[in-house]
Amino acid sequence: VSASDLILSDSDACGIASRTVNKSLFTCEDVADSPHTVLVTVTDVNGQQTTGLATIEVRDNTDPEFVSSPISASLDANGEASTLPFRNDTCGIRTIIASPELVSCSHAGSFLNVSVAVFDIFNNV
Repeated sequence: VSASDLILSDSDACGIASRTVNKSLFTCEDVADSPHTVLVTVTDVNGQQTTGLATIEVRDNTDPEFVSSPISASLDANGEASTLPFRNDTCGIRTIIASPELVSCSHAGSFLNVSVAVFDIFNNV
């Protein structure tokens, strides 16, 4: 976030030298504590400053990503294999639900359709 993103308008007879904000980078850790109050400072060319507060709400609106493709599952010593696909999320995966999640000897040689739902820590699916 830049100061210009937060300032609706500013002006100075001699000109604006800079616009700053005391916190401009937000991460997944900031979502839980949202909203955040930041200090915005406008400085003119003569060094005179004025400040104001702005409120920023940090959200994770990005759905988790998963990639599925046909796989050949090799059964382990217990006669089972996992069907979970590659999965990724910027803020972290909370839950993966796959049905069926495990395949066994009874599925050998069969083509199975597996339904998958991936939930991130902020419940995006």
